[in-house]
Amino acid sequence: MSDYFNAMQLKGLVRLGNLMLPRSGEYPSFRELGCIEHIDEIAAYIPEVDLADLKMLLTLLAVMPKMGLKGLIRMMQSPDPWPEAVASTLRQMDTGLRGIIMSLYYSGRKGSNYNGQTPLELMGVEIVRVPL
Repeated sequence: MSDYFNAMQLKGLVRLGNLMLPRSGEYPSFRELGCIEHIDEIAAYIPEVDLADLKMLLTLLAVMPKMGLKGLIRMMQSPDPWPEAVASTLRQMDTGLRGIIMSLYYSGRKGSNYNGQTPLELMGVEIVRVPL
């Protein structure tokens, strides 16, 4: 499914994405949308060193208990109580992971098994891609 990530790493990203973007009304959950199928379009631009770190983190997220995953999300969103060395790492994790998840979810692309409208279609937004 991916040239960059194994099944365990993809599972970690989907678990996190589903907690950040659960089903809400007519909006599909991250998992339901199936946008994970397009992860390689983002991964192709991640530097090798960062990709290795991301793979390790996603593997941990795949096996982390759900309560631990929810706790990590809370920590990433509110890092201020932590010492600066920890807080800056939490902020970087939040920005990076949230960026990947939101980019996939709001890309206008969906998985091959999803037949509903994408979030952009539900919002009535059309993205015009201009070649560089």
